[in-house]
Amino acid sequence: MKTHTLHIAGQRLTIRSAADPVYLEALAADLESRVKTLGAQGASPVTAALLAGLALADEAQRSRDALATLQQTVRARAAALREAAEEP
Repeated sequence: MKTHTLHIAGQRLTIRSAADPVYLEALAADLESRVKTLGAQGASPVTAALLAGLALADEAQRSRDALATLQQTVRARAAALREAAEEP
């Protein structure tokens, strides 16, 4: 674990992470962009950060749901292929 300093929405954030610094910077840049966009629409800095976090949580949940659906589809297709392969 290394210490990394990120700057998001005018705030300095120091974290400890084993993640690649380039990856962390990309995450910070994405969040910074979202907060800046919301701030330009009139949201206060705290509201902009919370709305950006909510949007990211929504994206993460939708991704988890899509992954679960895909996994279920793959399992069903694999089972169908196994059955077809076992038929005489």
